[in-house]
Amino acid sequence: MTFTICPKNLLKIKASQLEAIRSTLALTGFSLQEIIEYDGGAVYERWLNSRTDKEVTLDINEDDTPNMSRLIDEVIDCWLELREIRELLSEPDEQTVSPNLDPMSPHDRFMSNLNDWMGECETEKKLLKLIFGENLDVALLSFYALDQEDRDALLQ
Repeated sequence: MTFTICPKNLLKIKASQLEAIRSTLALTGFSLQEIIEYDGGAVYERWLNSRTDKEVTLDINEDDTPNMSRLIDEVIDCWLELREIRELLSEPDEQTVSPNLDPMSPHDRFMSNLNDWMGECETEKKLLKLIFGENLDVALLSFYALDQEDRDALLQ
């Protein structure tokens, strides 16, 4: 059978409109005669109204909008590229800014801690006596509040 398409009965439609047009054709008395799919991707549907012998051929084209999966892939690619750019920009510089010229010594940190505990002791006297008893040693508390490195340095 040779299939010829006459321009007078050819309707070009988008794939997203296909279901609506199919239901309209079915309601108006048309019936689907054949679906033709070519290797190049062209798809045609031939509809016939048996009462009036009118024939309509639908030329179904893909929508112009990209597929959702393609769109998601593009968004993921952009996200990965932006993440790489952010990592490049947020990498710390190899050079340190200026070293702290006046670092606190372990003894200075101990004395600062001791002063803090003395202030705490005055304001929370009742609570600290309840926890530690009558023999509250503020110097020992401030010593144990230091990190291990500072404790070792003070014991030297």
